[in-house]
Amino acid sequence: MTKTEGFLEHPIFGIVSEVAEEKGVRAFVIGGFVRDCFLGRKTNDIDIVVEGSGIELATAVADHICKSEHHGCRVSVFKNFGTAMLKYHGTEIEFVGARKESYNRNSRKPIVEDGTLEDDQKRRDFTINALALSLQKEDFGALVDPFGGIRDLAAGIIRTPLDPDTTYSDDPLRMLRAVRFAAKLSTQDHEFQIVPESLDAMHRMRDRMTILSKERIAEEKPVVPVSINLSWQDFLREDTFRFFERTLADANLQRNLVRIELGEKSLVDGTTKLKRAIDQFREAGYQVWLDDFGGEYSSLHTLKDFDVDLIKLDMRFLSAFTEKAQKIVTSIVNMAKELGIRTLAEGAERAEHVLFLHEIGCEMVQGYYYGSPMPMERLETYVNDR
Repeated sequence: MTKTEGFLEHPIFGIVSEVAEEKGVRAFVIGGFVRDCFLGRKTNDIDIVVEGSGIELATAVADHICKSEHHGCRVSVFKNFGTAMLKYHGTEIEFVGARKESYNRNSRKPIVEDGTLEDDQKRRDFTINALALSLQKEDFGALVDPFGGIRDLAAGIIRTPLDPDTTYSDDPLRMLRAVRFAAKLSTQDHEFQIVPESLDAMHRMRDRMTILSKERIAEEKPVVPVSINLSWQDFLREDTFRFFERTLADANLQRNLVRIELGEKSLVDGTTKLKRAIDQFREAGYQVWLDDFGGEYSSLHTLKDFDVDLIKLDMRFLSAFTEKAQKIVTSIVNMAKELGIRTLAEGAERAEHVLFLHEIGCEMVQGYYYGSPMPMERLETYVNDR
């Protein structure tokens, strides 16, 4: 019997088990969380599949937490995908209804129907991602492994649960996932390899990649924009622009993935040479953002004299969130729109902040409402698992 002791110590599992029993549905932990538990890898994301409505179970779990612990528990619902997510004790838990899938040959988008746990495991890309743990009280923590995923984890192999030709033909992106998981899960002591029959199928199915757009292929290995803060001295160095050009060329990245941020004080003290340097970046395709607008060095001359793509509103506007502050923010957003400049508000921590900013037309929002700062290794996992 495979040992799973300690895997389900997080209090959310007991709560889900209790609520699922009350609603008369079966629920299981599935996928990457289970895989990573067996590999000894730390993970803060939990996927729960329910034989029923994932949204309904998530809502009921949140209600249970609110009543028993006397604090709010917000549920994010994604109706288009039939999923819901909540955060509990610093962990993200996503709920989805079990489903079975079939495919049209001319598209990788599946035809989805309600299904059982068995149906849901069959649609998984690889055996190691089809592992599930029961949350039923009668067999709490029992492993459900119909395709030998534990054996494949021990052997360090990437294998599809069903015929690989069918798996890769239905969704050609799974060929890229096979390569990504082999690289992602390999360590110095335990290397993962794609099984020969999968490699052969990938060769036979390679022409199926033509149904994918370049953008969708790129999404499989997430490439996210990055913001880099530069001082005015950095802008004036003649080799700064060449450094960015060389670095992006070496990494085969597009310029629109880089946002150059410049503090407002730098523009207040700016020179004609600084303006030329900013224009050089923008003309090449980089975005230049003005940071902390409305902070200590506010001057509308900066917007008159310099061209920028976006202004970031100083977080102190939202920290007070008075009627006066809201009027100022509204005026800044409206003025930016008139100038053809986008806006981003920093410091959003509450739902009322986000709702207000959405209503006044602020294009982007940043703050603890969406997530806290995190180290690079956690960010990579967070992005890859999205």
